[in-house]
Amino acid sequence: MSLQFRPLQSNDIDALQHWYHYQLSDQSRSRFAPHSFDGFTIENICRNLGSDGCNRFVAIDPELNTIEGYLLLKEGYAANENHRLAANGHHYPQASVYSLAPALSEKWQSKGIAQNFLQWALTQVPQRKHIVLWGGVQDGNPAAIRFYQKLGFQHAGGFWWDGIWNWDMVWHTEQLQP
Repeated sequence: MSLQFRPLQSNDIDALQHWYHYQLSDQSRSRFAPHSFDGFTIENICRNLGSDGCNRFVAIDPELNTIEGYLLLKEGYAANENHRLAANGHHYPQASVYSLAPALSEKWQSKGIAQNFLQWALTQVPQRKHIVLWGGVQDGNPAAIRFYQKLGFQHAGGFWWDGIWNWDMVWHTEQLQP
């Protein structure tokens, strides 16, 4: 069984809230901590699709018709990312960057689906040369660090957030791994 990918739709509010609150573990939800993902935010996201420079996609379990993953590609840098990366010698023009924020239900992880989801999402948007992880990846998440490294992401510095070290990582898409 595999998942199907599609753009997030305005009528996905309840399904996206259900995914966030019931399909993700407490640990995965804690990784959203720097980014608000409460009911109000989810509703606002779904009602204002296409108005904020963010391309949002979902992974659907076709048997259960449930959202099992969410992926965001923001055009340009997220707040403060540009300055932090530039301070570590990684400055790229705004128009050449996507900021990436992916999440996948634990039961679907380590099955190659996240890589397929990201590669599919990249076919849905105009090509950009650099993809930066929005908010980095937490040091306490070695599986995610290995995943990003396997794709070709490289360490680009890091920062402390709420007592947790986060690795900034950048993927130069001309190095795209099959």
